[in-house]
Amino acid sequence: MDSNNDNFRVLEEYSKKNSYKIDILSKSYSKTDFRKINTSIESVCINFDKDICFYSYYDNKGFDDSDFYCGVFFAINMPKESKLRISSKNVFHRLNPFYRKLSKRSGYFDFDSEAVINTRSSHDQLHKIVANSKVRKLIIDALQINPIIRIGVNMQQNIPGIDSQSVFGIYISKKWITDTQTIDQMYAIANKIRMELIPN
Repeated sequence: MDSNNDNFRVLEEYSKKNSYKIDILSKSYSKTDFRKINTSIESVCINFDKDICFYSYYDNKGFDDSDFYCGVFFAINMPKESKLRISSKNVFHRLNPFYRKLSKRSGYFDFDSEAVINTRSSHDQLHKIVANSKVRKLIIDALQINPIIRIGVNMQQNIPGIDSQSVFGIYISKKWITDTQTIDQMYAIANKIRMELIPN
């Protein structure tokens, strides 16, 4: 990962400029017999408001996507066991017949032509996300910000303040985002999706 101090500084300046609340955690562990290196967990949580946050997490002793990621997250009313990941469709997906068999289809041609859906959720739970045409458009808009962006439900579950609930996220794995324009874009889209899925 890039210099942690640089990442923290950029995110602190961004939070201060926008009057957002920020919490930074950096916790070191002693050397282990297995890896003989110092291990640590580092995280940054920026609260845009009481319902939605930007969260970056890095555990350098882990190997999974859930050990190194960042994104914008909010709680959603779905079963905790639901799992959903949506990514951009690329040439490999279009040409590989196995992806057609393994991925789900929403039933909406314009959406399915742009996105790959992997889920352990029921059809009804998937339909709750994609039935709204505005949400489908917003998801595609989010994926177009950067090809490594993913949309997910319960792909990360240790988000501060909402870790006991199902979590909707626009996120990336194996990298932290410090480009503030990208953070603003992700937040704007996530907030619009939240308002569509969780109307007042």
